[in-house]
Amino acid sequence: MSIEGTSRADWLVGRVTDRGSTAHPATAALMVHWLLGGQLLASIIRELLKDEHVDDTVFTIVLTMWLHESDQPMTMSDVERLMVVSQSGLSRALVRAERDGLVRKAPNPADARSTFVELTDKGRAHADSVVSASAAAIDQRLGSPDASDTMVLVRAAETVVNALDATDRSGKPWTGTARR
Repeated sequence: MSIEGTSRADWLVGRVTDRGSTAHPATAALMVHWLLGGQLLASIIRELLKDEHVDDTVFTIVLTMWLHESDQPMTMSDVERLMVVSQSGLSRALVRAERDGLVRKAPNPADARSTFVELTDKGRAHADSVVSASAAAIDQRLGSPDASDTMVLVRAAETVVNALDATDRSGKPWTGTARR
């Protein structure tokens, strides 16, 4: 998108500068693009989930579990550490996911205080289906980019996410609960 012949990024940098903000203009433009991109991606995913009656939080949990699934079962604490969601929010979402047949819970035989959570075949298929459809929708909007071009975007996104995920507002490393 351009605004009067200017790219959105250049326009945003100019607006931040014109407003006399103490924010670094390029960083402020990056923030706006990330917020907008996140909202647009969430909109695409919500549209894909609409007919399946699965909410965003349940899908995010299923997707996270799908990406991190291994031979070792995950505990609810494992899932919570991977998410940016409160323990109570995770518990409520897992109840919905279990009700919908996407996950199943089982007692941890080694520790009665913890519960294992695993994807069902339906949960795996659901995550794969939505990831594939979302990726196709993004590729369509990006004009089916070359894989190497896409990886440039992925690495840039990874850099930003890692930096934001690594520290709290004071610049100190996350303690595990500071994100909530």
